[in-house]
Amino acid sequence: MPAWAADDNPLATQESAGIALRRLGEQLDLYAAEAHRERLAKTLVGIGVGATFLPTGFLLLGRTGAEEVSHAFVIGLIVGGSAQLATVPLIFIRTRMDEIRDDFINRPTDKDSMATVDEFERRWSLAAAESARRRTYVGTTLLILGLTNLAAGVGFLLAPAGLFKMSRGVQDTWGGVTLGIGVPVATEGLSFLLEWSPEEDSWQAYRAMNLHAGSASRTRPLSISAAPIRGGALGLATMTF
Repeated sequence: MPAWAADDNPLATQESAGIALRRLGEQLDLYAAEAHRERLAKTLVGIGVGATFLPTGFLLLGRTGAEEVSHAFVIGLIVGGSAQLATVPLIFIRTRMDEIRDDFINRPTDKDSMATVDEFERRWSLAAAESARRRTYVGTTLLILGLTNLAAGVGFLLAPAGLFKMSRGVQDTWGGVTLGIGVPVATEGLSFLLEWSPEEDSWQAYRAMNLHAGSASRTRPLSISAAPIRGGALGLATMTF
């Protein structure tokens, strides 16, 4: 049978679509598992930091009047812990990839074809590209906001009393608040800029897997050549592995 005839064979095309869809489904499942682990880790870190900072800050708050503990330090603990806890619900906001996986699972399988694969791959690539743009924008915004608060906090704490006609206590309070906000916000912004999102990671893994599978299934070309020698000719046959 000619090579091109297999492309026109409905059974062969259906079999290829089935393999591609199974591979696509496996990668979407891997994405879901990775996203779940990342959400769980961020949740535990946020709750752990908040549950540590907040009670400690409130316990130490009563000692600030006797000058045993820095008022700015206590305010920073309370604000930093509150900021960590406030970000926990945001972790569970559904993404476009969650919708794509749900649509893939609930698709009518009787209409599966290579067009189905192309459609989900297109949606996946768009989700990864959108996630990269959003990650860069959010990361840059958070980093600038965090560094601004850090600089303001350090300025309030190190400047002599009387800045903007504030007393030492009020100035330290503002320094603790801005410093407590700046540290987690700047850290989160840096994390956004340096770490790929699960959408980007999963899409790159899927592309790499497809490229590897494609190169593994390609037919190695056979090269035949001949060179004249005294008394006849020398034939050579080479195959690339």
